[in-house]
Amino acid sequence: MEEILFKLVSEFIFGAVAVYLIITNRMDSRERETQLMDYQRDLQSKLTKSVTIQREILSMLKGIKKNDEQKL
Repeated sequence: MEEILFKLVSEFIFGAVAVYLIITNRMDSRERETQLMDYQRDLQSKLTKSVTIQREILSMLKGIKKNDEQKL
């Protein structure tokens, strides 16, 4: 009788620990996913700024080239 009770209790504890680990792992996964999404948004923002700056530089260079051609 004690052996059966011990097995039931140990199985219950094992199950409870397994459920706890599954839940905490999902929470960690969501947190990591949120961090990755934030990082992706940050990179996208920086890329957009970089492209804007590159376009501005290109426009300036085209303007300089036109001025040089007009002087000749």
